[in-house]
Amino acid sequence: MIILGVDTTAVIGSVAVCEIEDNELKSHVVFTVKNKLTHSETLLPMIDGALKAYGIGIDKVDKFAVSVGPGSFTGVRIGVSTVKGLATKDDKPCAAVSTLEALCNGHKDFDGVICAVMDARRGQFYTALFKKGIRLTKDDLLPAGEIERMLRERGEKVIVCGDGAELFASLCGYENMILSPEESRYQNALSVALVGARIEEIKHTELLPCYLRASQAERERKERESEKKQ
Repeated sequence: MIILGVDTTAVIGSVAVCEIEDNELKSHVVFTVKNKLTHSETLLPMIDGALKAYGIGIDKVDKFAVSVGPGSFTGVRIGVSTVKGLATKDDKPCAAVSTLEALCNGHKDFDGVICAVMDARRGQFYTALFKKGIRLTKDDLLPAGEIERMLRERGEKVIVCGDGAELFASLCGYENMILSPEESRYQNALSVALVGARIEEIKHTELLPCYLRASQAERERKERESEKKQ
């Protein structure tokens, strides 16, 4: 099965084209960028480049996998809407992948708990825990102290990944914790494709963003409404 994976949920943008059979990776091409350009500028050229490097056209893709969040509201929307558009023409199946699960997938051989943390601002992190490819907690939005409490309750060694890893580590006093290596810490579309290969297929019409919290505009609107009522 040829899968095209996409992740634009944070600063890094990533696209992968790969062949996966029985959850085994046969071949792949991965393009990843972290520059001053926006995902709206880089995503389609990256997809085109990855397909050309792999030597196929978009019509040869059997399944599309995309990180649907949590993450940057704009980034999530760009990734989801682009994949929906690509899958629509030939009604190709899609996979809605949790950004946090894809992050943890890159560390599934770690002998302990994998903790994905993405900086959600306002002192909070998008987070989820996994171990050996098994989900331990749902995707959630929590302060650092609550995540530390969960880790201490488990009492196992922990590896932390995601764009919030360094910040979280500076706030967390859990002793049995390490930072994932820089080269495997961030979003990677190949992990998105690998997760997408094993989860339930959905139609492109069912592909929806998963934000976990209201947008800044919605929060500000609610704050203004609350102030008016006082």
